[in-house]
Amino acid sequence: MAKVFQQNLWQESIFAIKLSSKFKNFEGFYTKLVNKLPQTSEESRKRIASAILFRFFPDKTLDQPTCMAWKTYKDESLLQALMRYQFLASEPVIAEFVKMHVLTCQPGDRLEFNELVEPFFKEIYGEDKPTLKTKMSGALQASGLVTHSKKLFYVREQIDLERAFGVLLHVLFAPQPTTIDVRDVLNHVFWRYLGLRSHSDVIKLLRLLESKKILAKYVRADQLEQVTTSYSANEILTYRKLP
Repeated sequence: MAKVFQQNLWQESIFAIKLSSKFKNFEGFYTKLVNKLPQTSEESRKRIASAILFRFFPDKTLDQPTCMAWKTYKDESLLQALMRYQFLASEPVIAEFVKMHVLTCQPGDRLEFNELVEPFFKEIYGEDKPTLKTKMSGALQASGLVTHSKKLFYVREQIDLERAFGVLLHVLFAPQPTTIDVRDVLNHVFWRYLGLRSHSDVIKLLRLLESKKILAKYVRADQLEQVTTSYSANEILTYRKLP
């Protein structure tokens, strides 16, 4: 896991995802992205584009859930939540800090960032990493996990997660309509990266999706607890099925 991560490039990544919705092929999108990034040198633009592709276009196609969801829903809250999941999934060091120290707090709690990040880096790298400390702080704020005020950090509350949860539930577990063991959902990290805190929060969203007919049924009997989806992931991403 000992990997040195780059700056968050959050605004550049938002620009790239939105830009991708205007193209039908990846090559044309990539060429335009390198030309449109604001950095002066082509080398810098290519380096930044490479970091964006690593996090948000890992398969080098436009058929990425975040890109497709933006094109269909045009929902800023959904975009930010899906980006947060992809960002953390692609940056294991940041994700580990988030799991250990951010998601263990409740929204509104003060985060003792400076006291936590230095021993965290020493554990991973064997030494303090002042440059990475700044990048870690920037990543937590850009991704919406924490806010910074008067030199203090606070854990942010995440709202409007229903669509993002619905998208990732289908992408990760149900490319085609299927039955999913709820334990598999609870054991996955995606809902924590979105900002949900407990199993009960997940169950509430599953029940809500059932009430809105996105899930065909939720079954709980004896040791059995399953949900059955009504749509494919492609239908969710392409036809605006989520309310």
